[in-house]
Amino acid sequence: MKKLKEIVESLARKINAPDYVLPTYIKSEGFARPHIEKHGSEYHWVVVERGQEFERRKTTDLKELLFWIFDSVTFAMATKKSRK
Repeated sequence: MKKLKEIVESLARKINAPDYVLPTYIKSEGFARPHIEKHGSEYHWVVVERGQEFERRKTTDLKELLFWIFDSVTFAMATKKSRK
């Protein structure tokens, strides 16, 4: 997971993504912030809110996982109200 986190953070810096739109790792914060789990060779993209799991996607393909992550990140960045 450390290597994955390094890759995500490196890509996030390139687009100036704030930390709060990035996923967490291993366990959920709740509040619908995605987190990443690894089970064997599978990566799991998980969204939990108020203790209820709303979404879980599984893949063994790192590129697919990165697509899911940055699809969410860029959506969050694009829909966030500007704080001027």
